[in-house]
Amino acid sequence: LREAIVKACPKTKKGQIKNWHEYIDIAVFADQVTTSRVTGFTPYFLLHGVEPLLPLDLAEATFMVEGFRSGMTTSELLGLRTQQLSRHPADLERAANTLKAARIQSRSQYLQRYKRRLQ
Repeated sequence: LREAIVKACPKTKKGQIKNWHEYIDIAVFADQVTTSRVTGFTPYFLLHGVEPLLPLDLAEATFMVEGFRSGMTTSELLGLRTQQLSRHPADLERAANTLKAARIQSRSQYLQRYKRRLQ
């Protein structure tokens, strides 16, 4: 498991993870809907092409479709959804390019940090 997911589970006063099995599903979901610093997207978005609609979003009526307004027809809603999904390949390409650049930078930092050991 990712370290961040493990750290998200509640711990005892001694720092030991407590009842991890009760929280792991929530922690994994939270990880999947959290924007990555590297790609700029959530893993959920990269897989499905849309951000998840969370209960808080429903309570606050913040819909994940740009251009949404009340009273839209079904065809207008489908048009917005189609437009949103058609952008997904471009978003995936942008995320892949960002990730590649981050990996190249990480490699450069590693080589710089350990250049004496690598010679």
